[in-house]
Parts: sequence; C-alpha cells; structure tokens
Amino acid sequence: MKKKIMTGALTVTMLLGAAAALPQAGIPFNDSVITASAADKVSGYWTYNVEDGEATITSYTGLDANVTIPSTLGGYTVTGIGGGAFENNTD
Repeated sequence: MKKKIMTGALTVTMLLGAAAALPQAGIPFNDSVITASAADKVSGYWTYNVEDGEATITSYTGLDANVTIPSTLGGYTVTGIGGGAFENNTD
C-alpha cells in the first residue's frame, strides 16, 4: 500500500513539473530565450552577440530539425556559431 501511494505521489509530482515547463498561454515557446545575456541580441529564433561589427550565433530556439544559418542577423554579417548554440534542439 505504501509503495502505491509513493508511486502515485511521484507520478503527480512529475506531471506537475512537466506542466510547469510548458509555455504559458499566449507566449509562444520558440520566443523564449533561456540563455541570453544582457549583451545578446535576438532575431526570430536566433540569439547572437556582436563583436567588432560581426555576429556570432549563440543559440537557436526554433524546433526545426534542418536549419539554414542566416548570412546576416540584425544587419551584421554572421561569422561564427558559438559552442552549444544548438544544444537545446533535440531534433
């Protein structure tokens, strides 16, 4: 009996945790940028930073499995992709 109660409690806890991770109504999931710092800029699904007039992609928040790296972001030429830029894209 104790085991069933613990299993049920664990299941409820996991479901509540998963529900909390879902996007809130009216806020598209792809627009949330978790890793952006104050210096980062956002254009669509791309987060990038600018140094010496050139953009380096720091993250991609879209869900596409196949993406085309943009040649420019915010008017800056993209010259690099930072380590871990696609780490949250599991597709």
